[in-house]
Amino acid sequence: MNNLRKGTALALGLMMAWSPLPVLAKSKGAAPAAKKAAPEKKAAAGGGVILDNFDRIDWASAKDAGSELKLSQAQGKNGSALKISYLMGTGKWVAINKSFSIPSFRGKAISFWMKGKGAANNLEIKLVDEDDTNYGVKRPSLTTDGDWAQVTFTEADFSYWWGGDQSLGAVKDLYIAVAAAGDGGSGEVLISDLRLVAANPAGALAKDGLVADGSSLESWTLAKGEGANATLFSGAGLKGKAVGVQYSIPANQWVAIRKTINADLSAGNAALVLRIKGEGDPNNVEVKVVDRDESTFGKVFPGMGASNAWQEVRIPLSNMEYLWGGDNRLDATLIRHLDIAISGPGGEGKILINDIRVQK
Repeated sequence: MNNLRKGTALALGLMMAWSPLPVLAKSKGAAPAAKKAAPEKKAAAGGGVILDNFDRIDWASAKDAGSELKLSQAQGKNGSALKISYLMGTGKWVAINKSFSIPSFRGKAISFWMKGKGAANNLEIKLVDEDDTNYGVKRPSLTTDGDWAQVTFTEADFSYWWGGDQSLGAVKDLYIAVAAAGDGGSGEVLISDLRLVAANPAGALAKDGLVADGSSLESWTLAKGEGANATLFSGAGLKGKAVGVQYSIPANQWVAIRKTINADLSAGNAALVLRIKGEGDPNNVEVKVVDRDESTFGKVFPGMGASNAWQEVRIPLSNMEYLWGGDNRLDATLIRHLDIAISGPGGEGKILINDIRVQK
């Protein structure tokens, strides 16, 4: 079981944190980062400080061999926007970067408006500090419907990628990359109203502790083990909608879904409460949380994949078992992710998850 669980963690880690940008830094064909004085930050009427209103294009750019990239100015959500037009070709990424001075990113967030069209590729944001420690975040599936969407990445969303001392200090450079998902294709991404704002300490939790009610699949990501297949779908819940996973797994393999929480659950004896229904072969359902330093704790429910009835599950964080990663202590001051996995003897089926909450 440990090997299975570690495989789940490794694949989720690769899915969420893999980035082609180390190639950018070392590629002979990549343009060196522009070494300009960091721009003065301006107080913003809408909150936080403006990092860039894109009144001018002064970002450096780089691209993988076989890719094409063009920067231009366009109409933004409010004011101007930077338009990144790309053709992946045989390459895997295109990127832009600019120098900024952010003395401390603790308790902060990067916020901007974004829209795109064309291929559904991945967006990556990377922060680099004075000793070249690289922290990054990956957002799967860029918007492709042409509508503006506000995107906010907090300190908790970023994780260590490489370089330096693994601790993010004063930020000197910000990178924005489009990384190929599948064949890559072509498209464009518009970025408008880039700001540094205060992070919300409640993270993704609603005031009533709601994590997810099943009404949307947008914030869930999917990973799978060798030979496994899985798809996310929206199904009927005990009340309202439910997040569903249709799966097929070989023996001793797995599939997993992840939702980022980024919340402080240290007050009281916090517990996860959710409703689960399994249909199909008697595989196990694993419910796990991942903290600040990637310590993973969880609880396994044997055979729940064949329950054929809705069950309410309540798991106090204090009752979760250490599984792997980090320092084997659960730091509830920052719970980064909720993972739900299906593992065990193998076979086919589906699970439905409805009304996930934190109770204190």
